[in-house]
Amino acid sequence: MPASRPCPPWWKPWARTPCCPSPSRTTSPTVYWRRPEFYLDPVIRQASSTFAQLPASVVEPAIAKLHADLASGAWQRRHADLLTRESMDYGYRLLIAGGSDSGTA
Repeated sequence: MPASRPCPPWWKPWARTPCCPSPSRTTSPTVYWRRPEFYLDPVIRQASSTFAQLPASVVEPAIAKLHADLASGAWQRRHADLLTRESMDYGYRLLIAGGSDSGTA
């Protein structure tokens, strides 16, 4: 994943953008990055805007491959580094404007 870009320099006096890492243990269906087996459930996929907007002709083969990879252990071997992380930076940022940190006390 490419590094996230900082705020444009002209925002600095008015805003800051702290990182919002995605935790490994969450109830949000959009960030099951360490628990891919959840994506095998069609209800969970429909709660994710990414999956919900893709046609079945794209999603179904990918889910079949995920199922096979999970069953064979290929996913775990390929993504072993993810299994040790507690959070992941997917580039989500929270724009905070105003306040004493931004120079507008």
